[in-house]
Amino acid sequence: MKYYFWQLRISPHQASFLENLAESHEVFLIVQNTELSAERVKIGWKSPEFKKVKVIYSPSFYEINRILKEKNNIIHIYSSYFQNIKILFSIIVAAKRKLTFGIMAELFDWFGVKGKVRK
Repeated sequence: MKYYFWQLRISPHQASFLENLAESHEVFLIVQNTELSAERVKIGWKSPEFKKVKVIYSPSFYEINRILKEKNNIIHIYSSYFQNIKILFSIIVAAKRKLTFGIMAELFDWFGVKGKVRK
């Protein structure tokens, strides 16, 4: 099985999960932004070093289309899908081609002023 994880940026929270999955499967991490935001660096985040996961940085639309032409034994997992046009584009293409994919998202914060607006 081959897995493609589509994200806005590398997340240190998922690094060990992806590395462990890569022990028995081919795992690709496709990230659009190569650097962590200043806020995240300020709170101590660091970009993890991957040994088994293959990282693809900011692919072009042509490269995305090429990746999405593969069909056998592949699962695409998306996050940050409304924050980046290339990730959204790849979800639309995956859906049109009837590829196997899922969406990984954090729950909304329903508290405070922003939470009341979301309701």
